[in-house]
Amino acid sequence: MKITDALLTLGASHGRTGKAINPKGIVVHYVANPGSSAMSNRNYFEKGSNGRGVSSHYIVGLQGEVIRCIPETEVAMHAGAAYSSAYLEQAKINNSIYYGIETCHPNADGKFSEITNLSLTELCADMCLRHGFDPHKRLFTHNEVTGKLCPLYFVKNPEAWAKFKDDVQNIISRTTLPSGYVNLCVDNKIYELETVNISGRFYSTLDHAAKILGGGRMVSIRDLLEANDYTVTWNEALQRITAVKNNSKIFSQMDAYF
Repeated sequence: MKITDALLTLGASHGRTGKAINPKGIVVHYVANPGSSAMSNRNYFEKGSNGRGVSSHYIVGLQGEVIRCIPETEVAMHAGAAYSSAYLEQAKINNSIYYGIETCHPNADGKFSEITNLSLTELCADMCLRHGFDPHKRLFTHNEVTGKLCPLYFVKNPEAWAKFKDDVQNIISRTTLPSGYVNLCVDNKIYELETVNISGRFYSTLDHAAKILGGGRMVSIRDLLEANDYTVTWNEALQRITAVKNNSKIFSQMDAYF
């Protein structure tokens, strides 16, 4: 997936305050301007959005192109207004904790084209991986955090939104770790694992790992953990695996030397 930087000018009128973000999830929007391009929506932000000073971190276009408007280290102004009293308190903090993705669409119903939807799915998966987000818990429609009917098609077709999150999770599940050496901390015991990438999977020959699953074959670290009821996620930016069992984090250390 190619991401093109077209960063907004720093300044509140452009929707770029420069304030640091404390990311807790991702909010998906639709542009509500049928047929408009990603760059035209970016330029709308740059020109001040008719005095509103709004923005988003990314815009996904009609041809699947992805434009970055705000760095992921900064706040974007995309979800700060509540559309009913039920969202007033939540709206006050949305921009400080949520990444925003605006998405282009060809028609007024807000349904994304196949190529746009694919790029949006890949972008969300990439961000979830890098930030350690569970897409079923940390991926939201604009409607879910402010009450606005956005993105319209997903709001009116909740089964499509559920499938979208499943698709994001499927990409995450196929993502594998690289070869190399890692220090692995499991249940307060530290093991040095020599690993190798075989057919896109991350494997170790460590004897105790093979014994846990049975037999002397090479086993995947993810398979090993999941076979013992761990839920596993991978943070690309931090090069760290996290595994959780019985609602308690029991494994969160990975020092990689590549």
